[in-house]
Amino acid sequence: MKWPTDECQEKLAEQVPALMQEEKIPGISLAFISDGEVSYRATFGVADAAHRTPAMVNTMFEAASLGKPVFAYAVLKLCESAVINLDTPLTEYLSTPYLANDANHRFITARHVLSHTTGFPNWRGDKPLKTHFTPGERHSYSGEGFVYLQHVLSHLLAQPVADWLRDSIFHPLGMYASSYLWTGEEDTDVAVGHDGEGNPVPKTMSTEMNAAYSLHCTPTDLATFANFVMEQPDNHPLRLQPDLHAQMLTPQIAVNDSMFWHKDWPKPEIRRHDSVFWGLGWGLVKTANSLSFWHWGDNDVTKAFVVAFPARRQGIVMMGNSQNAARIWSEILRQSIGETYPGLHWLKNIHGRIPLCGMISHYNDSEPNTGPKNLISAVGKRLKLQGFIVSDHTDRAADFYADMRQWINEGKIKWEETIIDGLENAPKAFAGLFRGENMGKMIVKIGPEEVE
Repeated sequence: MKWPTDECQEKLAEQVPALMQEEKIPGISLAFISDGEVSYRATFGVADAAHRTPAMVNTMFEAASLGKPVFAYAVLKLCESAVINLDTPLTEYLSTPYLANDANHRFITARHVLSHTTGFPNWRGDKPLKTHFTPGERHSYSGEGFVYLQHVLSHLLAQPVADWLRDSIFHPLGMYASSYLWTGEEDTDVAVGHDGEGNPVPKTMSTEMNAAYSLHCTPTDLATFANFVMEQPDNHPLRLQPDLHAQMLTPQIAVNDSMFWHKDWPKPEIRRHDSVFWGLGWGLVKTANSLSFWHWGDNDVTKAFVVAFPARRQGIVMMGNSQNAARIWSEILRQSIGETYPGLHWLKNIHGRIPLCGMISHYNDSEPNTGPKNLISAVGKRLKLQGFIVSDHTDRAADFYADMRQWINEGKIKWEETIIDGLENAPKAFAGLFRGENMGKMIVKIGPEEVE
């Protein structure tokens, strides 16, 4: 079956520009995977708002953290040739310890790095780098871990890591528009990042490779890579050994609710997610019936996201040149795959959107009502809180009814209602609306349910 369908392409062509305008996003580029190939590409807007340079399918974007799963795949290939072992402490490959005064770091392995269980913070900032928990104990996303592993590889390989990746991974896969370096001398188009108001931000150079964030590429190249991870064609030199490929897409650890940007990170008690995990390099969403792999990229003024569904042989890459680009990923996915995505729900801790509608319980307040006690979290998580009234979106009513009818029939929608028995209690129920006594709709039951 063709994917995305003609209808989906038409909806994207109509709605993506509208979403971009609403969120002040200059440029978006998409690439779709279907049945073993890059099946559809689309670009919207401009690569540089200052010069009005159109975004094209060959425009390179900062992939940011999407370089991590690419780097992870390269590490797994090196495991095949015994250059490195997943479970050997990395310090054994070095003549001097990476950290002089941290005993815990001596236990960190490549597996810990690729599954984000090193104990390192995401970035050290202005503090000395150290582990904050025993390696392997819990998931905590860390760019520093990838920097450590890159440091080890620089000692093990006979050439610069960026050059080895170019010659051993990118070019054999046909990813000629991909590089962990950006000097400004490249003869190719690159998207410029923009702040939340749509103003261009000077392009940051990457004259030295950083496996955690310096990858530049096109959505097509990333889709080519994700497709290769899914398809693993026979006899291709970059095909992974089956056991390593299985480990890559097998949950190593569940993600949790203690994020590196929280003030209490790492908190002693954590709540582990029941369907979002980390494999080796990839985020995973695993349920009883399905498995998908995903990752995101965030260099502040550029954003990216990739998700792939091996059983369906489908995937999508989204890249944007704006601080706000991640705000529209959910809607693009909803239009493309028919639903939102649990990986994004977990990520909603960053750049989330919180819709506000219905405040009837405060209509008669005589004093200002208090706001959320943890409103400061909206700053650290860069959340957008926006009020709306249903009538703002009457133009989408038909789509809403069609989608909601289908989701209800499929059991995807859950809701709560407050039911009050007896017509004589209608005034009490009505008054209760203004006191916030209901959860969901306030319903007055005036008689027994009809039984056919």
